[in-house]
Amino acid sequence: MWSLMTRLGMVAVVSGLAASMPAESRAAQATVSCPAMAHGGDHFMSEITIDVGDDRLGAYGVTVTHDASVVAVASVAGGATPEFSGTPVKNTVCGPPGSVCETRISATQNERLDGPTGIVSVARVTFNVVAATNSSAAVGLMVRSLFDTDSRPIPATATGCTVMVTLATTTTTPSATTSTVPATSSTITASTSTTTSTAPPPCVSARCAFESGLRSSACGDDVPASVIDKFNQAASLIERAAKSPAKQAKKLRKRTKKALRLAKAAASRARKGKKPISSDCAAALKDAADRGAAGLP
Repeated sequence: MWSLMTRLGMVAVVSGLAASMPAESRAAQATVSCPAMAHGGDHFMSEITIDVGDDRLGAYGVTVTHDASVVAVASVAGGATPEFSGTPVKNTVCGPPGSVCETRISATQNERLDGPTGIVSVARVTFNVVAATNSSAAVGLMVRSLFDTDSRPIPATATGCTVMVTLATTTTTPSATTSTVPATSSTITASTSTTTSTAPPPCVSARCAFESGLRSSACGDDVPASVIDKFNQAASLIERAAKSPAKQAKKLRKRTKKALRLAKAAASRARKGKKPISSDCAAALKDAADRGAAGLP
């Protein structure tokens, strides 16, 4: 029979081995968001977020790809997370016309060592829609490098997105107008045409609904960035919830409702800011937030 000291010694050895074994690392998830639909000649913003879980994000390097015949990168700005809100380093390389362009984006934060953690908004890319026909644009995302604040690499996967591009169409309908000239009793027939525009299809996603409020005629380009960020955060959470297991999706939807409450509050405050928005714009933003919340279980 083993003595008590022998058994305690074996327990200590096993405990030490367990402590020395590396914990299973959870891969970070990088995501680039797109609106469900964009219109020819318009522009849209895609946000790049990285869910690092409990890891503390120190630096990243990603590559965004897109079809140059459909969309073009107009600008790249920092993300909504304060540590990565500065303008990142970016370089866009395109091949021959019709080929895929690559935009390399990278940044390092030196603000803190204990974060940020969780979902980190690292960059926002604005695209111009240059397509000449109805089409779809695939925006790809690849993680080149990801490091925590101790310069240790973080494994990661990435998810791209697709936006449908629609162009306004015109239809010409001929009609006949008849006029009679009494002096000669002859009839002159002239051809006229009526041009109608086909309205774009209604929104089918929360992000599209949010953007319809942000880009409404009541708001124009006056919506503060702080308000836009909260709507983008809510849209990203809804998109992640749609792809997540039930338990995680429930948590994400709860965070979405909170984000939409904050968006409504920010819209109210914006009426009294340095560059106040109109009451009609605030109402449009609140309506967009309410429609987004109404679609959540």
